[in-house]
Amino acid sequence: MFEPTTDISERLTFVPGIVYGEADGTSLLLDLLLPASATGPVTIWLHGGGWSGGSRIGGLSYWCAHLAAQGIATAAVDYRLSGDAVFPAQLHDVKAAIRWLRAHARDYGLDPARMGIWGHSAGGHLAALAGLTSDHPELEGDGGNGGVSSRVAAVAVASAPSDFLAPGGELINDRPSQVTQLFGGTVAEQEAAMRQASPLTYVQYGAPPFLIAHGTLDETVPYEQATRLRDALNAVDVPVEFIAIDDGYHNWNPKPDSTWPKVRYLEFADLAAQFFHRVL
Repeated sequence: MFEPTTDISERLTFVPGIVYGEADGTSLLLDLLLPASATGPVTIWLHGGGWSGGSRIGGLSYWCAHLAAQGIATAAVDYRLSGDAVFPAQLHDVKAAIRWLRAHARDYGLDPARMGIWGHSAGGHLAALAGLTSDHPELEGDGGNGGVSSRVAAVAVASAPSDFLAPGGELINDRPSQVTQLFGGTVAEQEAAMRQASPLTYVQYGAPPFLIAHGTLDETVPYEQATRLRDALNAVDVPVEFIAIDDGYHNWNPKPDSTWPKVRYLEFADLAAQFFHRVL
């Protein structure tokens, strides 16, 4: 049974360092932030960092804590970075985390039927991809809890790529970049993998509802990546809430080189919390 470890406040309980799987001899970890309420929804947070950097720790005190304080449990998940493994390893890890949470949800007072996933940038890409590929066994991986569903009921993404075959900004697919590192080669060498990793490939009727938020001046992931995903989802009657951050760059600030302040962290957390409360 679940025994809480560290109380963050009267409303939140922090359960760190849970092993949800193993890959290449390394334990894969997640942290849980739990509200005081009884059985309720749970969301999976995926960090950004160009698939090559970042960790689950970075979003805990901002995005995750803000969401949990509003009554939604959040799991911050680490996944293998591109310097350690190429795609689809990252998606395999995310799906393993979803399956682990569903298999152990009752132990933590969570409702396995009310599960959402969210992320920013590279994390948003993986969230969208996980949300759209629950019926694709070739993308599940073997990270444990086989036979448990990796389906989620809602997806929220910010500044996220949707199509690796449509370059632009820093989504460079024909010469060394974070994208080609993720796939272990250029588009000429890895076109099939880039198509497989593009959320647009899997848009279909019956997909979970989406929240998509994107800066109109995003210099890293072009704004068109968001509008194309929105339009594709709308075309098959998938509910979409679309938020255009006017004059916002990748970090939603008015200048591309400015540091993302706490208010911007909380802005996406607020949008996600409102969305998840409506749909989960």
